[in-house]
Parts: sequence; C-alpha cells; structure tokens
Amino acid sequence: MNKWFVRFLFPILGMTALILLIFGYFLYHFPFLTGRLPALVITLSLLYLFIALWTVAYLRRHLKPFDEILAMIKGLSKGHYWRRVYPPLSSGIGKELAVYANRLAERLQAVTEHQHIHADRLQAVIEHMASGLLFIDDKGRIVLTNNKLLELLKWSDPHHQQLYYESPLPETIIEMIQNTFTFEKEQQQEVTIEVGIKRIDLEVLVAPVLDPEGHNRGIVIVFHDITQLKKLERIRQDFVANVSHELKTPITSIKGFAETLLDGAMYKEEHLKHFLSIIHKEAERLHRLVEDLLQLSQIEQRRFGLNWQEVNLTEVLHNSLQVVRAKAEVKNIELIFMPPDEPAVVEADPDRVQQIVINLLSNAITYTPEGGEVRLSIDPWPDKGYRICVSDTGMGINKEEIPRIFERFYRVDWARSRASGGTDLGLAIVKHLVEAHRGEITVESEPGKGSIFCVYLYQKRQEQ
Repeated sequence: MNKWFVRFLFPILGMTALILLIFGYFLYHFPFLTGRLPALVITLSLLYLFIALWTVAYLRRHLKPFDEILAMIKGLSKGHYWRRVYPPLSSGIGKELAVYANRLAERLQAVTEHQHIHADRLQAVIEHMASGLLFIDDKGRIVLTNNKLLELLKWSDPHHQQLYYESPLPETIIEMIQNTFTFEKEQQQEVTIEVGIKRIDLEVLVAPVLDPEGHNRGIVIVFHDITQLKKLERIRQDFVANVSHELKTPITSIKGFAETLLDGAMYKEEHLKHFLSIIHKEAERLHRLVEDLLQLSQIEQRRFGLNWQEVNLTEVLHNSLQVVRAKAEVKNIELIFMPPDEPAVVEADPDRVQQIVINLLSNAITYTPEGGEVRLSIDPWPDKGYRICVSDTGMGINKEEIPRIFERFYRVDWARSRASGGTDLGLAIVKHLVEAHRGEITVESEPGKGSIFCVYLYQKRQEQ
C-alpha cells in the first residue's frame, strides 16, 4: 500500500508546489494583491490541505483492493492457493479484479488438490505393487524406486539421482538398460542374481518411455520375482521324473518276470511260485503308488472333506501303533508310547489324524536301524491344543535337507527307502493333512542321532 500511496502523493505535492510558484509570480507582478496576502495564503493552504487529505483518503480506499490482490498473487506464486481477497462493496475495476483473482485462486486450488490426490493414488499403487519398479530419466539418473525393488535387491538406499551404471544394479540389468537407451526397444529377460547368500530368479522388463513426439524421456524397469515359480517348476520336473522312475521299476520287473514265465519257466513249479510272488509284490507296490498319488492330488486340491468330531488322541495313537507294530518287529525296533496324564481331546478327523501318525511312525521305522527305538508321545500345546511327537534313533537328516523332506518323492537315503517298499509320498501327505487341520508341523534332526517330528493340533476347530 505504501508504494501506491507514494506514487500518487508525490504528484499531488508537486502540483501544489507548482501552484504556489504561480501564486508567487502573480504577487510579484501584481503588488495590489500583497495586502490580501495573509488571507490568500491561509485560504489556499486550507484548500490544498483539504484536497491533499481527500486525495489520500480516496486513494487509500480505492487502491486497497489492488494491494490485497497483489499480495494474493504473490502468495499464489508461492503455492498459497487458499488465499482470497474480499472485493470492495462499490463497483469498479477493483471489485472486478478481486472477483476474477478469487476465481483464479479457486481454480488453481482445485487443480492442485486434484493433482495431489492423483499423485497420492499413483504413489500408493507404486508402493503396493507386487513387482519392483525402477525409473531412470533421459540423463541416466535413477529418479524413482518402490519398496518392493528395495526389498528384492536388499537396497537400504534408493540411490536417487545416481547414474544407473554407478548404482549396485547387477551387470546383466545394466547391460539391458544400455541396450534400451541405444535401440529404444523393449527387452524382457529372465535373470538369476545373487542377493547376499540367496539366489533369486527375476523376470526383468525394460521399456523406453517416449513422449508424443517420440523423444526418449527415460526408461522404466519392472522386476517380477519368479523364484517361487522356478522352484515349483523344478519340483514339477522332479515329480514327473520321479513318477516315471517309480513306475518304470515295478513295470519293468513285472514285464521281465512275465516274459520269463511265458518263455517256459511257468512249467517249473518252484519258478512259477517264486516269479508270481515277485509279480504280486511289484503289483502291490504299483497299487500303493497310484493310491498315494491319487490321495495326495485330492488333498492338495482340497477335493476332500474332513469329518470333524471330538477325537481322543490317546486312542488314535494307540491304534496307530498296532498298525505299524509288525513292521517294527521285523527290524527289532522298540516302540515306546508315552500317553498324557489326562485325556487329550481335540476337534479333528480321527481317520486323518491316524493317517498322519501312521505315516510318521512308518517313516521313523524305515530310517531307524535294527535294534533302534521309536517313541510316540502327546504333550499339551499351551493355551492352544496338543502336540504329537514321533522321535527315532535313526540316521538323522542334514540341516540343508530338512526344508525339502516334505516334497513328493524326496528321499534322504534312496537305497534304504527303496528297500522298505515305500512310495516316498508319506511326508508330503502328512504336511497337507496337518495344514487341512490348520495345524503345524516341525522337524528337529541331528545326523547320526535321529529325528523328532512334532504335529501341533488345535483343541478347537480353526476356521479358514
């Protein structure tokens, strides 16, 4: 406001000085006015004082909106889009400017708020993406990363404003970025990288970002973590190979002995009975394998229902021991049952629980040498349910093998497992049946000393 005041006050004072000079000129050339000089001076002084005060008041009242508008515009330039001015009551250019200035501020505020909302949504989408995201500008600087990328590559720093070829990106990905900058063509490649002590499989997509004129504005890189998919693919390949091998062995045996019988051995009674018993044994093995495969497939695909009811675990475990007792006696293995002091009752499927225990006991007997010991016990699972443990004095399991023992057809000792006549699907079935009960299973093992498998079952049925 001071600037406007000075701008208009100085011309008024200058005009007043000019009039005083003219007044002096007339007094000099017209001496008869000298006698009236005091009255004229006082009159003119009062007149000009009144004019000056009225002018100042007028300017202050009419220029105040311009001052407020100017202050608001300065605020808008700094991003203060909420600022407004109150238009004067009287009409005129000041009021009109105030109205349009307020409309401009409202429009800028609405646009800015919309941009902020859009930016927040975009940021939320980027940060919650299941894939890693990296954006590099046309100068080769990293300008955008999301949390998933930092997690995948184990970066503690997003490396913003750092040149991509100076960042800790793997060499393979740096080369893909360089090729995309050079040829402006999208690239897609599966990459395996070392992150700490882990190896992760990534599907990396590198694409140029072009403006409407076709100029390169940067590069976007998307990292899909396919480690689990690769693992499942390897398991599937192993499964197909193992099934083929498991089927081939008994089929070859059956075919060979059948051909031997047809070639004349059938006419010798001692050969006939021996070969038929072998064929029967291999056929039984095939039957068990197919049955276990079908059962495992149903369990994995949840194509079965659990017969939920109250189950006395002591009774179920006692029955399970009777089923495997003959197998243990063949190897002179001592079976020890440690029942709980009080009845252990849970909501579960009794047949499936018995299947879990039988498979664990059979597995323990298989990998325990002759004269060994297998223990079966029930303990409380504090505030939740009960724990069923099967321990043995067998060969034990190496620490690195423990995560794989629940895979289909995985064998710790191929020769021992094959000699037992098992299908190597028992632990896989156990794992899925425990999960169907919403329970947990743990393994502790030490090579040369034995293993402990523990199944945790809730006392009350757990909803999905």
